[in-house]
Amino acid sequence: KQTDYSIAQALATDEQVRFKHFGTIAGMQTEEVSRMHDITADIAAEFNEKFEATKKELLTRKSSALQRRRNASESAKLAMEAQAQASCSKLLQLQKAKHDYIQVTNQEYSTLRAEHASQRKRLLHETEQLCYERAQALERKDEANACEASSMVAHLVDLYKTQELKREREAKEELRELERAQVSGQMQKFVPVLEELWSAMEVAEEQRCHFLDKATAVVEPCPQAMSLYETELQKLNRRAPVMRLVNTREQLKGKLDSIRRKSSRPDRLFVSSSQQLLVGTEDDLPALCAEMLELNKQLMIEIPQYEDNFKERFGFQGKAYLQVVQAEHAELEAQLSTQKQALTFRSKPSPV
Repeated sequence: KQTDYSIAQALATDEQVRFKHFGTIAGMQTEEVSRMHDITADIAAEFNEKFEATKKELLTRKSSALQRRRNASESAKLAMEAQAQASCSKLLQLQKAKHDYIQVTNQEYSTLRAEHASQRKRLLHETEQLCYERAQALERKDEANACEASSMVAHLVDLYKTQELKREREAKEELRELERAQVSGQMQKFVPVLEELWSAMEVAEEQRCHFLDKATAVVEPCPQAMSLYETELQKLNRRAPVMRLVNTREQLKGKLDSIRRKSSRPDRLFVSSSQQLLVGTEDDLPALCAEMLELNKQLMIEIPQYEDNFKERFGFQGKAYLQVVQAEHAELEAQLSTQKQALTFRSKPSPV
């Protein structure tokens, strides 16, 4: 029992000691908890202070960044406005320069057209004067040839009269032989003159051969040969004015063909060479066509008279020239009527 009591006492003492120890541990834990609360409160206060400071710093940075962005956007906007104003001013300068360039170009083009027109008129006048002088020279040459032919005919008539006087004094046979010799010699002299006249009048080769065959057939009787040569000279003299009309018509025909070829070209507005300036414009077509029609009418009167008088066809360049004139006259009248209708249509006011 004592032992149990001592054991129980020892156990109680041990329990007391353990209880004290537990109380000490609990107090230490309480202090530790309170100290931890204090530390946590200090940390929370310090964190709140740092959080507030960081928040203020972030707000400050954000406001400064917004301000800088606002300033940058305003600067960019001002720069864009300045650039737009500069572009507008540059565009206005370019438009003004373009207008000035167009105006100067139009003035230069009008001046150039005026110079070309004056030069074309001058060259056309000189060309017409040259053609007129050449035609006058040809007419004088034809007249000289005709006078020479007439003098030769007169000379042949004088020779014939001389032969008649000789025939009275001499025998008929001797006179006939002499007449043959003289007529043959005169014919040899007379043929080159006729050939020159044939070439100048552009007589067809068929008509020349016909005349020579006819002259050869009647060469023995001298009066008939002289009459034949006189008839041929009359025919050539009658052919001369008709040939003048033909040459004038061929020149007009060449001008009309040149104008038609020029009007079909795309570069007709910019004429630079003098050969092209010699050609008329489309405005000259009515006058040239009217002149051509008048020449055609004269030729359609003169050529039938010539053909009725000498009983042969009037040929030019191997063709029956009357048929050529009639065909081209009808075609030209049709073209002229078409041009008049086109001009009448252009002159009508267009409906608004």
